[in-house]
Amino acid sequence: MKTVRVIPQRIAIEPDGKQCSMYGSLSKGMIIKESGKYTWEINNNGTLTIGLGRKPVDSKEEAIQIAKDLSKLGYTYIE
Repeated sequence: MKTVRVIPQRIAIEPDGKQCSMYGSLSKGMIIKESGKYTWEINNNGTLTIGLGRKPVDSKEEAIQIAKDLSKLGYTYIE
């Protein structure tokens, strides 16, 4: 099944304040927090992907509309 859902964007913050993706290698002392933006979790028949290859959006409503637009590509939006 191909599904998409909206999730809060999470980022990793290094002790010196530098921000990076939490989906890479994390170092000791890094903190994970929500950025206040929204991104997408794509399930393509069991393969999970975070993001759509585009920047996260500021509002959840905009993220939901983008997720629903993916129905043209065969994805089902789930809450």
